[in-house]
Amino acid sequence: MPMPIYKIRLRVMRDGEYTADAKRVRLYRGYETANQLCETWDVSGDVWSRYAELDASTMLGWGDWLVAAVTMASPKQTKATFVSIAGDMDITIDITDGSGPASGDPAQVAVRMRVDALDAVREAVFVERLADGTWRLAGAFRGDSGSAEIDVLGGSVFALGVDDFGVAYAPGLVVGVGTRVRPSIFVGWLYEVTQAGTLPATEPEWWPIDGDNAPRQLGTARAVAVRYYRPLAHGPVPVEMI
Repeated sequence: MPMPIYKIRLRVMRDGEYTADAKRVRLYRGYETANQLCETWDVSGDVWSRYAELDASTMLGWGDWLVAAVTMASPKQTKATFVSIAGDMDITIDITDGSGPASGDPAQVAVRMRVDALDAVREAVFVERLADGTWRLAGAFRGDSGSAEIDVLGGSVFALGVDDFGVAYAPGLVVGVGTRVRPSIFVGWLYEVTQAGTLPATEPEWWPIDGDNAPRQLGTARAVAVRYYRPLAHGPVPVEMI
């Protein structure tokens, strides 16, 4: 049976933007064997390079590969990074001077937030794992459903759903309906205000969900006990490029 062929292509940004100046990219078998050049690309703008086709046994057998990119226009900049190639790959490299975070290509992710099987306004955070194994923040979303606008650099995107952790209890704090109050000693319960008011001067004896979970007095406010759910991760998630 013939060995599978992996197809690899890339494009290069400069300080978070696609620029028209020429860049040269080289793929080596590793840092210690940088004399073993495997592939060279010349790229510019936001156009993907041609595909390099390499057999799977070569790619998998070597482990991490070294990708080095350099801008040809002055002032010259360079970036080298390791990638682990285990299949077809699209690699985006951002050559930066280190003065700021790398931006990427605009994209969208469909979002629906639910708590206890009901739609609920919550936050989602999106992180991207790049080909070199590093992670970056791709974007965030708040709401119950919609499209999150993120930016990506060609890696795998993971979504992290975050529950409302509430506000810390403070004597005399004014709270509105829907506010969640967090005890000084947190043991998994939060207290969602059902009637606006002011928290008591002394921290109360907190309670768990019990029976029909009727609202209880909390200073001049009233509240019910609610569970706090740990962050929930999904991914990789499908991403639609804009």
